[in-house]
Amino acid sequence: MKLNTEKIIARKDGKIGWMIINNPEKRNAISFSMREAMTQVFNEYNKDPEVRVLILRGSGGRAFISGADISEFKDIRSNYDAEEKYAKATEIMTKAMNAFKKPILAMIEGYCVGGGVATAIACDMRIATKDTKYGIPAAKLGLAYGFDNLRQLVELVGPSNAKRILFTGDLVNNRAEEIYPWIDIFKKINATQGVYSILGNHDYGDYMRWERKEDKINNMQMLYKAHSEMGWKLLLNDSHFIEKDGQRIALIGVENWGSGFRQSGDLNKALKKVDSNDFKILMSHDPSHWEAKVLPHPFKIHLTLS
Repeated sequence: MKLNTEKIIARKDGKIGWMIINNPEKRNAISFSMREAMTQVFNEYNKDPEVRVLILRGSGGRAFISGADISEFKDIRSNYDAEEKYAKATEIMTKAMNAFKKPILAMIEGYCVGGGVATAIACDMRIATKDTKYGIPAAKLGLAYGFDNLRQLVELVGPSNAKRILFTGDLVNNRAEEIYPWIDIFKKINATQGVYSILGNHDYGDYMRWERKEDKINNMQMLYKAHSEMGWKLLLNDSHFIEKDGQRIALIGVENWGSGFRQSGDLNKALKKVDSNDFKILMSHDPSHWEAKVLPHPFKIHLTLS
């Protein structure tokens, strides 16, 4: 099969058709030309009597599909006509996939993000490795998803989980090693007064079945090391002062404290070095912490970031 790009690979192995997303440098982000090639593969394998099943996978071992290749948006989505052309190509590919009469299996490894989730849920079956990470970060970009994709997501994971994925934009993570492919990228985040971070409920490895207690402890040590390598200061029930021209702001970070979740956050410990008159900014992962612990606290917190 002759395609318009080498970043989509189509091959047959007996009665199995393979479609391989071959853009590992960008974690298999889908470009416009790749979208057109995927449409061609769906159409040709659909008509091919030798192909009984199609397996869709990403190359490189780090991602299934990480969404659209946004680096080309400034060129291919720069005006109304270009946007219409892009939307049409997406619609055509989606229709070709939905019209495929044979089973489609998603072989998921690593990141499955944005359009990758939409592709995975459109498949008939999904087989994923234990370190797979799913996310729909459109909420963080102020974007919305189409009705058909949302309907499929709700049918697959249920209304509550679908809302959680869409409203928070979270990447669902389980192991500290998932951060390591992104360290070089996160290192580039700079701030004059430094970069500060806290832990959320998923960071502790509580949702994994560890063979040994030591494995869970080592997982946390890996996470601490990753924050250090990125140049981030991880606030573990601690505070730091940002000072300028004789004035200061207290930046306070607590570990996760959530209603119905892990409650490792200790606001009293985090405030130990802080004066009641300081202007205080609190970083706390779970919003329920604010109502349960922050509001009734005698030290008034001026701004909470959750």
